[in-house]
Amino acid sequence: MTNDELVAIATAAGVIVAAVFGVGGLVVGVIGLVQARGAKKVARKANSIAKRANEIIRAQEARQTERSDVDWEWRYDNTHPQHIIILNIGKNLARDVVAQFTFDDATEANPVMDVEGRAELKLEIPGLAEARQRAWERAEIARLSVAPDPAELHRIRVRLGWNTPLGSPRQLDTGPLLLAVEPFARDGYR
Repeated sequence: MTNDELVAIATAAGVIVAAVFGVGGLVVGVIGLVQARGAKKVARKANSIAKRANEIIRAQEARQTERSDVDWEWRYDNTHPQHIIILNIGKNLARDVVAQFTFDDATEANPVMDVEGRAELKLEIPGLAEARQRAWERAEIARLSVAPDPAELHRIRVRLGWNTPLGSPRQLDTGPLLLAVEPFARDGYR
């Protein structure tokens, strides 16, 4: 074999080795590019999860320190003897309010609603109008006689559940009370 033939063989072998390494480098480069894209997707998803976790933490902190002026009172309706009025005496909105009023063995509830500060909701209570009429009649009899009025007591309970504007749940429960009802005359005379 001549020198030229050896140089040609060596050159061909070098080209083949270079081609093999070039193809190998190309394969490694493509694999690296695919892995880099996958890593970028995972990094975006992790960043999104971290942002959401931070939002949740900030919302929890805001709920824990939220000041909400909501308080409740209830009274008898002076125009409709079968109704009671539940009043948000605070200044703030109460969201998703559920009010339950128990009178003797009957419990009435309102549909879920928002109640602004200083606003009210009404519940119609079965049997309340009749009990208030009887209380008025007993009060009139007691007023005309010297005998004391033996009050008729009723089991009354008020339960309220609501959320603050930021979503913190709150509740109020008077517990069961034995109370005389406020008198109400059907004919409007009191």
